[in-house]
Amino acid sequence: MIKYTGLLLLLLSYMLSSQTIDIKTKSDNIQIKIYNTSNYLITSKLAQLDYLKIKDCRYSHPAQIGNIIVDEFQFLIALPENSDYAIEKKFFAKKLLNNTIQQTTQFREYLKLQNVGKQRGISVAIIKINPFTHESSDKNWFVYDSIEINIKFKQTIHLSDLQNTNREYPFFSEFINKEHIPGLLSKSYDNKKNNFEKTLNELWYNPNRKYLKLLTKSDGIAKVSARNLINIDPYFERKELKYLHLLHKGIEVPLMILSDDDGFLNSEDEIFFLSHRAEGDTTWYDNYTDYSAFYLYYDDKSQGLRFNNFPEAPSTQILDKVRLKKHFEYDTVYFHGDFSLQWDIENIHREGWFWFDINSENKKQFSFDFINYLTDTIDIDVNMLSLNWNKSSISKHNFSVLLNKDTISSSYLDTGKIVKFNYKIPIKNAITGKNDLTIINKGNFSSNEKQIPDIFAIDYIELSSKIKPMAIYGKSAFYSELLQENKKLILPNFKTKDVFILDKTLNLFSNLSGIEGTNIIAGTKNQGSPKSSFIINDSIFSNEQYSLDIIILKSPDFKIEYKSFLELNNQVLDFLNTANTGSIIAVTYNSNKQIPQNIISKFQSLGSSSISQVSPDDAWVFIRQVGNEGAIFENHSKNSSANLSEFIKHNNGKSFVVEKNLLANNYYDIIASDLSALEEVIIQPVNTTFLRNEDNQADAIYITHSNFKTGADSLADYQKSKGYKIKIIDIEDIYKEFNYGNKSAHAIKNFLRYAYKNWEKPAPQFLLLIGDANWDCRNHLANSINVDYVPTYGWPVSDYWYTCLDNGIDYLHDMFVGRIPVTQNSQVIYYLNKLKEYDNAPKMPWMKKFLSLTGGGINGEKEIFKENMDGILYSHWIDTPFSGDTMVGAKKK
Repeated sequence: MIKYTGLLLLLLSYMLSSQTIDIKTKSDNIQIKIYNTSNYLITSKLAQLDYLKIKDCRYSHPAQIGNIIVDEFQFLIALPENSDYAIEKKFFAKKLLNNTIQQTTQFREYLKLQNVGKQRGISVAIIKINPFTHESSDKNWFVYDSIEINIKFKQTIHLSDLQNTNREYPFFSEFINKEHIPGLLSKSYDNKKNNFEKTLNELWYNPNRKYLKLLTKSDGIAKVSARNLINIDPYFERKELKYLHLLHKGIEVPLMILSDDDGFLNSEDEIFFLSHRAEGDTTWYDNYTDYSAFYLYYDDKSQGLRFNNFPEAPSTQILDKVRLKKHFEYDTVYFHGDFSLQWDIENIHREGWFWFDINSENKKQFSFDFINYLTDTIDIDVNMLSLNWNKSSISKHNFSVLLNKDTISSSYLDTGKIVKFNYKIPIKNAITGKNDLTIINKGNFSSNEKQIPDIFAIDYIELSSKIKPMAIYGKSAFYSELLQENKKLILPNFKTKDVFILDKTLNLFSNLSGIEGTNIIAGTKNQGSPKSSFIINDSIFSNEQYSLDIIILKSPDFKIEYKSFLELNNQVLDFLNTANTGSIIAVTYNSNKQIPQNIISKFQSLGSSSISQVSPDDAWVFIRQVGNEGAIFENHSKNSSANLSEFIKHNNGKSFVVEKNLLANNYYDIIASDLSALEEVIIQPVNTTFLRNEDNQADAIYITHSNFKTGADSLADYQKSKGYKIKIIDIEDIYKEFNYGNKSAHAIKNFLRYAYKNWEKPAPQFLLLIGDANWDCRNHLANSINVDYVPTYGWPVSDYWYTCLDNGIDYLHDMFVGRIPVTQNSQVIYYLNKLKEYDNAPKMPWMKKFLSLTGGGINGEKEIFKENMDGILYSHWIDTPFSGDTMVGAKKK
């Protein structure tokens, strides 16, 4: 009996509260009448502020005014497109409130009509009505017990009932003028289809062509085997080579085909092109993928773009200086941005990936190698960002920058800022070889106590200088100034004999054959902190002491032997004497000890001309191939570093050097690679699709990954049996047609917006994403394991964002979205079986029971979450004919 009495009281409460608000919709106006407001007022607390609450009203919502919170009435209405309207308002029956709320500022009743965007093509507004007024002079509070509003339109709207069986009904169930909805929808359908924003080159993809998708991960030279292409799609076998085309972001790019013997694509052919990393729109790396997409296709109506051979340019003048600009960045840590905006799914200030963080307890060291500097200074840019959330704790981060343990700069980064610092480092602090850049967080102190948190991060480091051309790990990239005359480019230190070189701006390509030998880099300094380094081919040896260091590569196998001598005695001579004819000797000296005469004599016998002038605390390097009078090199410095970088040609060498003449009157932007450093290419087949066909129509769109295709088909068949039109879309096809093949949540939204605006009406109403997601799309975090099959958006993540389609700036959903976060196809089938069971289950009371949980990080947040949940419960489940049975679990205050 108690149970039914409670239900009766609930229904009675609904009826009473409904009688206080009367809404009438006519063809040219909306009338709202509110009565008996004072009968439903209570005073409470919300987020530690006084709260005037209108209880048991589905249209009341809290709004902060000054230092209190009051409920205002809010009504959702649909408006005619571009229609003028007039609002008549009457506030009367003003009543004095008995309360003790303290408010220092005056405010009065108000009515506002706020346009909030579009939903399903209909303009949407919120009417906000505040019934309270407060006079600061006498501190009295009043409420208007009755309010009448009349919104008059200058054009009439056809009236029709919006039945709850209408598939558009769920989008407008909360609107107070539902009778206007069918007429407004009809006008929206009759309007000419919206032109989709042409932010992409839509004409690049032609469904009548066959494509292969090629994926690369880094900037460099890529090679793809024709055998692998043909294995993926035999269509391309024996196609005439001159009609092959390659696209990147919808634009044709050149390629080079080697091993061609008959003009047709055969298994032995090899295709070369300039590969790319996945770039973000404003960031070095893309947030969603590590791969950049290319598309290969065949079209016998036009010849494809090709690299040209480097032109003949006889010269004996060596190009000894080129420009290097090298970017160092790795996405390893994610910062979620300002703490106060963690609820915002959009990218906020300072949010994003960075390389590493530095707190006041540690320092970070970064090494760069293999560079032979030919300028007085080296430019290094360091992009830093503050990771502190609370600016009141500290105002700045104090830090120092050191190169090879010598302090280059001491500075600070303002809390909450992102700043790029530039350092011009004197060459005396650097060496040719391994250099260590160290950044130290010096901390903040108050009364000798370290202030925490104090954390900043390094986003990237860029290094630029003039250098001697050379490969690093089989790869080289640099650019030149305008050549006034023909120059000979000598490029050493490749791992294989075959080397490929191309110019990125002039579209030139050449396949070179290298000469074997050994590449030797030696550098040392004693100014400030001592440091010595050898790089033999790609092997690094480093020492941070005052010493004499020797490397010997003994002929004929040229195996490396390395020794460091703190004491300059006969052991030095013994080691030098092991070098037989043909062996290579490399020496660095930065010792604070005098070189004995017998060691000086030994180096003189090896060909040194400056060893006798070397004094303690000088820097000296020496390279010599025993028995080869043309291979003697040395450098002596008293106040700076001493450096050498040489390639010695000989048989049985483990490194290779290539040469190429360059024509005058050109700027060159060159990249070179040996076989070991060519970029790998992933080849994928491409479906033929027609996503931009405006004759498409669907009630629901299923976006899935190919791994779950059969499960998605079964689920779609079940829904089709209920009368729904379903379109199943492979996620890769969306990337192809709406982002040039590159993975992106924005591609998904662009597709949905296109389908919503341009497919046959009625527009799709439901979106189902089939496949798990991971906001760390590339799995860069150490604990990131989930595969990102179908991306979600932002952090905190949101699939709802995909459905805000009308104008791109509001958050009104134009589709209903759900996700089945499966990782296996069998899980889709399990879900389908559960769905069938639920659909066929008889209607039972338990189906109207709801358990709601709310949390929050701080007390005010907890209260707001709980209050919002109460509003949702009342307006959607309790104060409706549904009459749900609810239970709420809230986090303690």
